[in-house]
Amino acid sequence: MKKSVLALFIVLVLCFSMIATFWGCKNPKEYFREIKFSYGDNNYEKILGQKTVEEEFDDIIVNPISGLRDDYIMGVDASMIAEVESKGGIYYNEQGKEQDVFQIMSENGVNFFRVRIWNNPYDKFGDGYGGGNLDADKAVAMAKRAQAANMNVLVDLHYSDFWADPETQSLPKSWASKTKEELIGEVKSFTVKTLTKFKNNGVTVNMIQIGNEINNGMLWPTGKINWNEPDADFEYLSKLITAGIEGSKQVFPDIYTAIHLANGGNYDEFDVFFGYMKKHNVKYDAIGVSYYSYYHGTLEALQNNLDKISKKYNKYVFVAETAYGFTDQYNPNTANTYSSSTEDAGKYLTSIQGQATAIRDVMEVVAKVPDKRGLGIFYWEPAWLPLPDVGWANAASGLVTTNGKNTWANQGLFSYLGKALPSLSVFQKVKGTQEAVIETAIKLRNETAQYTINLAENETVPQTVPVETNLDAIRQFPVVWSKNTFEQEGVYNITGIVEGLLESGTVSAAVTAMVNFVKDPSYEKQGKTDQVIAPWNIVSLTPQGEKVVKLDRKTDTRTGATDLNWYHGSSSYNFKVEQDITGLESGTYELSVYCMALQGHTELYIYIEYNNGQRLTYDLKDKVMGWGSKDTYYIKALIENINITSPDIKIGVSASAPAEIWGHLDDWALVKKS
Repeated sequence: MKKSVLALFIVLVLCFSMIATFWGCKNPKEYFREIKFSYGDNNYEKILGQKTVEEEFDDIIVNPISGLRDDYIMGVDASMIAEVESKGGIYYNEQGKEQDVFQIMSENGVNFFRVRIWNNPYDKFGDGYGGGNLDADKAVAMAKRAQAANMNVLVDLHYSDFWADPETQSLPKSWASKTKEELIGEVKSFTVKTLTKFKNNGVTVNMIQIGNEINNGMLWPTGKINWNEPDADFEYLSKLITAGIEGSKQVFPDIYTAIHLANGGNYDEFDVFFGYMKKHNVKYDAIGVSYYSYYHGTLEALQNNLDKISKKYNKYVFVAETAYGFTDQYNPNTANTYSSSTEDAGKYLTSIQGQATAIRDVMEVVAKVPDKRGLGIFYWEPAWLPLPDVGWANAASGLVTTNGKNTWANQGLFSYLGKALPSLSVFQKVKGTQEAVIETAIKLRNETAQYTINLAENETVPQTVPVETNLDAIRQFPVVWSKNTFEQEGVYNITGIVEGLLESGTVSAAVTAMVNFVKDPSYEKQGKTDQVIAPWNIVSLTPQGEKVVKLDRKTDTRTGATDLNWYHGSSSYNFKVEQDITGLESGTYELSVYCMALQGHTELYIYIEYNNGQRLTYDLKDKVMGWGSKDTYYIKALIENINITSPDIKIGVSASAPAEIWGHLDDWALVKKS
């Protein structure tokens, strides 16, 4: 009897061990599935046309990347191709000969095609909303061409009639009256219906995204996350995602499933989201991130997020969207969102070489994710040519538009005339055996600099300065300053030497040393999420639970990497953010801060409360000018001659505005004048 019990116990232990091994983790309840791709190798017949184009480009440098997975995703989201071709767009290979665009990309190393799908991107008259009018039929037709050119297919279901992103996740028109439970069923049935179209047309879908950039939920307002009370909302969102996953596997049982968020450099935001996915046992395979270097932080931040999130949640990761600009060239059909004014934030020059280096650097980050959990990247809209009426939004969408102009052409991997740029070859060249070129500093990014340091925080001058390199990247190189520490307030002129530059390595800097009593005056110590934390406090906010006021780490900071940002896409709002400052000596002070904001606020001012009841304000409402160069469009708000006799004060900003009115605040200073 005892032997039988012992034998049964051993069998149970072995079974438990086998189950754990099967799931790929110590916890058998945790879902994990190995991802491995195989790609087509058909010897297709080249589809060539009669037209040619004469354009010449310089060669580029692309260093190989070690440690790439054998099946590394070299992907593109080229969803605009059908619309471009319908308006007369033609694509040319590197030799300037007309050729099928999918073949051109495949021959340059692209092995995966990502295509977005909207439910019904047309109004009641049949007019398209723009952005490619991507319904399932159009997506299937492009996917067939991609598959014929040996590419795998990723379907990106937005579950919306138009663009879906962290700020916009609209219910499809036909789902507007559905209940919460009915919406779960609609997600599943729409997924089944859409993927069945691919299957019936002979297209295998290898991976699917359940939603697009769903940081704040999907199918708003029903599936929107209230960040004040997120538990119930995440429980419902998990049901929506699970419905999409179940629908996917009903059509393609072996399909890989992914959840895609924006802000790829923000680990804390991802950690919160996927912590809830784990809590609700959502069985997905991979995590996709959007990463645009001019929006989403440094490569180090991206690496940190991908490394940590893949390890903690036992998932594969990939960059679902990335891009960079190659030119500032004007075209009458463009209203490009990227320009060289974002180079300092993006860290690359606006050139074909800079674009290629930017792509390669993101590829390398993904390749370095431990345990080969980095699947690869997708470059967003490389073939969006600037033609009339091929814009991101048309009049039928009801949105503010750019008159149908192209907002992305200068971030493509094809020239404005449609010829493949040398940067397209980065997908192939990173796998090459060419000798690596050592990256060297060519010139200083700026020969002069200005720094403001706070003596109260024992700040010193930065020990690096930006330089431009032979790979058209903007990197930080060490500098040795003639003076680095300062004991008294004042303005100091110093010089620094950067060794190894091909041109002059001498930089001069004007350093303003001051005692600033504002803690974290430029929001640089606010943590890694976009949530406002101490010493700053959100003391009032409507609509409650909405992410109206937050930290911004994109291109609009005045200095540093962070500023305070406010915006709501669909509702009027108001807020107040303030800081308590204690222990001040009696004296005369001045308070200042810089603001860049859109006109249209019903209220926008900074304030100081002092001496147990006194209050001074500075009204910015009619002074702000909108978006533009930081030197011009950041307006300084200044309150002078503040006679403080009590040690404790409050400073802050208060604003009210209708929907779509935004603002940024940066660089506070409270300085004692006498």
